Amino acid sequence: MRCLLVMSALSHSLTLDDRLVWGVQCSKQARKAITRGDVPVTWLDVTDDDTTFAAQRLEPLLAGPARCAHDDDAFAAYNARTKQEFVELFATDRLDPANNELAPATAVAIARGLRLGAADAFCDLGCSAGALTMAVAVATSARLAHGIELSRRGTERALIAKERRGEDRVAFFQGDLRDGVDHAAYDVLYCGIRGVASRPRVLADLLETLCAHHKPYRLICAGFGVDVRGLYGGRVALVGATVLRRVGAGESYDDAIPLYGVGEGPRVLCEYRIT
Repeated sequence: MRCLLVMSALSHSLTLDDRLVWGVQCSKQARKAITRGDVPVTWLDVTDDDTTFAAQRLEPLLAGPARCAHDDDAFAAYNARTKQEFVELFATDRLDPANNELAPATAVAIARGLRLGAADAFCDLGCSAGALTMAVAVATSARLAHGIELSRRGTERALIAKERRGEDRVAFFQGDLRDGVDHAAYDVLYCGIRGVASRPRVLADLLETLCAHHKPYRLICAGFGVDVRGLYGGRVALVGATVLRRVGAGESYDDAIPLYGVGEGPRVLCEYRIT
């Protein structure tokens, strides 16, 4: 049975402070657009309801921690597999194995903020252990909640969550986000991959593929933008930015919740429309 979280907690502002703007990686064009107020900025509150919902509906589905403590007997095997996976899957194409994990309440808030309806098909490109995909599955009525992850270990953990959920509209795939899924099957794409050097190249390849389909998409980039001026036939445009915060917080860098980890980290979701 689906349990949908529909409560909304949003506010809007014209621009972001300088520290938030400069935290948008990989795209001078996106930073300028946000600074000028060319796109709307939404502040999305992570509420107590999000935290409660995540604890009751999302966290029981998610696999446990992926990492082993250094004094754990399994650490040597874990470390060896990590190195092998990096060499086989990431190193040749100079990709960054981010292992970015959203906190459960953050995943629920983002899923809610995406405003997905029953006609929407969602895919997380670089889904790690699947927290956001599973949040979409339990907190929205989206017709598909899929994810793709290059890491075999990450995909294995995501598949545990899918098995626990036991729902056909949830699926996870192991592979490269550029060619490992049928992008035409989706309407809304989320991407939180890391790698200041490799990310622009990966996103350029992805956008070429999406534009070739001649269908509309929403693409949400977590913590980074894309330079699109003069490219893709004018079919890719930045249409909004979203920042997460706790209820009652202000609208500064220090009020914003990092998307991954604590302290320093990406704080701005940039949404692009592909037509």
